Amino acid sequence: MSVGFGHVPGSPLILTRLRADGRDVPVQSAQWWLDNEELRLLLVDPNAHAQQLLLKAKRNGFVFDGSLWRGGKRRWVRCREDG
Repeated sequence: MSVGFGHVPGSPLILTRLRADGRDVPVQSAQWWLDNEELRLLLVDPNAHAQQLLLKAKRNGFVFDGSLWRGGKRRWVRCREDG
């Protein structure tokens, strides 16, 4: 999963990409939240009929650690900034 946030007030979401089993999964962002303490993201299918991914993470130093739900399964996740 790749997400890109703008570096301006309001943290606009400018990129969402989801890959599963070696292929791109079409998604759009339905809701998101990013501040100094927490990251939340909800991705849905292009018609907004089905949830594709839910992410909730809290800041842990220079990264965000939390949980990702996809396909009825919960996984641990670490989010970090590239660039």
